[in-house]
Amino acid sequence: RPGDGTLLETLQEVLLTTLRRMPGEDWAQRVLLSRRLAARTPSIDAHGLQFCGRTTRSAIETLQCRFGLPDDAELHARLGLDLLIAAFHRAVEMWLERPAHTRDGLAECVQRTFAAIPDTLTVSPREW
Repeated sequence: RPGDGTLLETLQEVLLTTLRRMPGEDWAQRVLLSRRLAARTPSIDAHGLQFCGRTTRSAIETLQCRFGLPDDAELHARLGLDLLIAAFHRAVEMWLERPAHTRDGLAECVQRTFAAIPDTLTVSPREW
């Protein structure tokens, strides 16, 4: 359901809510093992990217059905989902670099990557 925030804030909240609802504490360990396997196995990694593409298309279709997106809104929805996926992938990479791998730790990494998006869109390389 849409919230009072921006599309990206709503998508972030959906992602964080989903993470919190994942069953069992061993979930984090399964994510860790699957990411390690994908890193060593290009075909599994490719399958994961293909899955992301299918999931994104499905999410766009869901948004179109539920909210009747006009044509120009589809671009924003797609970019919002692309940012969500990019931020999540970076959050997982940050999470994998940590010594402990917990659901709360992953949620913290997700929040950190999302917090960086506004500055990323406006920062000039000269400011580094």
